[in-house]
Amino acid sequence: MGPPAQHATGQQPLTVLHNSLLPRPCHKDQLAMLTRGHAVEVMRWAPGGEGPPVKHMMRLAFGCDDAVCCAAWDSTGHWLAVGTGRGVHMYLMDAQGLARAVGSARLRFTPKGIAVGRQHGAASGSIAVAGSPGLALFDLTEGGGPGKDWTLKRRSLLAGGVPACAVALSPAGDCVASAALDGTLSIWRVQPGAVQPNSPLLYQACRYAQRVTALHFSPCGTWLAVAGW
Repeated sequence: MGPPAQHATGQQPLTVLHNSLLPRPCHKDQLAMLTRGHAVEVMRWAPGGEGPPVKHMMRLAFGCDDAVCCAAWDSTGHWLAVGTGRGVHMYLMDAQGLARAVGSARLRFTPKGIAVGRQHGAASGSIAVAGSPGLALFDLTEGGGPGKDWTLKRRSLLAGGVPACAVALSPAGDCVASAALDGTLSIWRVQPGAVQPNSPLLYQACRYAQRVTALHFSPCGTWLAVAGW
């Protein structure tokens, strides 16, 4: 299980990591910020009122030997995935914008990118993590108990042996795109909650770019935006 969510009252944010401001989908006044260290700040933008325009809502604090590497929201803004030097941590946001840790899984590599694909109300979802061994896929499934426990379990490793630097999941979690350090762009078909050791490869372009820095699916899942040089 991931670390407990902590309220940050009167705390000053640490130095912000590059490209680490993550607006929360469907919540225009909220965002997550990765700090240079061991925490993720969730903040609310509230201009025009008394006090500072940016208010701290919550801090997800990790151990001093577990640095935050990447984070991502799902398309609905209800789920937040955080990749650290030790693992993947999933959080569920409540109506007040506070996070509850619902699952975690160990990693044997440093994540370079993370993505979440899960339809709102669905009983399962997918998490993709890019790193030096390739692209690791995890399944997030809901338990049947009264507490609605969740399970985060690693499913497979795609493109093993080829370091991946960027990753994106379609909003429904049925397609995953990754970019390798050599500029190769790949898209696979995946099925959340199903055991698929060999996911079908839908598209691959070698040397698509000298370096791909970011990938993002459109809300409908039919378009993929690629940034790089």
